[in-house]
Amino acid sequence: MNRGYPLLPDISISSYSDHLGPMVLLALNTGLRRGELFNLKWSEIDFIINTLTVVGVGNNKDEGSKSGQTRIIPLNSEASTVLKKWRNQI
Repeated sequence: MNRGYPLLPDISISSYSDHLGPMVLLALNTGLRRGELFNLKWSEIDFIINTLTVVGVGNNKDEGSKSGQTRIIPLNSEASTVLKKWRNQI
């Protein structure tokens, strides 16, 4: 039935219907803290060697790593798959 407005996208063709699923899976598989997860950028993920870089940015606990030091996190197969599916969906 046409209601005069566009239909919402069909979520059955998407891997994730929102951002919570992939964020939880990524946190469980990498051990990232809340601030590290929320501030992660696609440019900090290397799909070739399956790592992500948490950049240390000073004393603000809501940005980057808690210690302020940059560290490299290896991605297991589930974390890598989650990130690839999520990126293709965006």
